[in-house]
Amino acid sequence: MNQKEEEKLILDRLRNLCSKAEKCKKDISMKLLQWHFEGDMEEIIGTLEEEGFINEQRFAQSFANDKIKFGKWGKGKVRYLLKQKGIPVDYIDLAIEIVSEPDYVETVKKEILKKNKTLKAKNEFERKKKLYAFAIQRGYESDISLQIIEKIIQD
Repeated sequence: MNQKEEEKLILDRLRNLCSKAEKCKKDISMKLLQWHFEGDMEEIIGTLEEEGFINEQRFAQSFANDKIKFGKWGKGKVRYLLKQKGIPVDYIDLAIEIVSEPDYVETVKKEILKKNKTLKAKNEFERKKKLYAFAIQRGYESDISLQIIEKIIQD
């Protein structure tokens, strides 16, 4: 198989992959490396972008929505992982901004309450510390988390 045929085959496989789930440039680059592709990666990625199979902004919005709504992740964790994938900061900010604030706060509250029921703590301070550590690990903002934790402890 010559270089052109290999590129066409790879491109077809990537189109199929991208049509099933949103992908970013880094995902495609990693896939090409995994397949030991030795051609021009930038050309392949450029073609996929031109054809609309890859769109970083669309990827960021989809990723943020799915991870926050279904994965119960915090905005901080989503922001960090999108940066790791090489998504431009403008797209990340836009994707995070689209998330409904009341729904997000309600999700944070439910997750912290759920964690609170499973915690074993000797005193109030230890309980707060464990809940706060849980919230930060999930990527929830500290101000929102602290307000919710204070309300839980008071009740």
